Amino acid sequence: MRFASLGSGSEGNALVEAQSGATTTRVLLDCGFSAKEVERRLARLGSSAEGLDAILITHEHSDHIGSPLTLARKWSIPLYMSWGTARAVGADDADVDLQVLWGDEAVAIGDLSVLPYTVPHDAREPLQYVFSNGANRLGVLTDVGTPSRISAPC
Repeated sequence: MRFASLGSGSEGNALVEAQSGATTTRVLLDCGFSAKEVERRLARLGSSAEGLDAILITHEHSDHIGSPLTLARKWSIPLYMSWGTARAVGADDADVDLQVLWGDEAVAIGDLSVLPYTVPHDAREPLQYVFSNGANRLGVLTDVGTPSRISAPC
């Protein structure tokens, strides 16, 4: 499994990849940059928006939701997020492949198992994610509003 940050600070994005034999699964975690900037930063990593299998969104704040609808439409990339986030950004009414996620219900995206988990934050239904390729696990935690007893299985 490979994890690469495309940027730090407010407009962060990350690429998560898993390989199984001849196949590679690539997902973009959050999409705070413009579509052009995401494509430029992916190219620096030897990847492309066209090669993404999914875009996962943590919550609706502008530094996490800059261009996923644009990229999803342009490259037919499925978008994964909570229902609250989808409603907040208009993905529920957009012409995109929307996949609604629920906390603690894992989904398979290619060679990755993705476990969303809920966190306290000033957003409608924020989620964070644990990725697994069967051999390795990667937990990502970006924004939380208050300390809590919520934990993701590791």
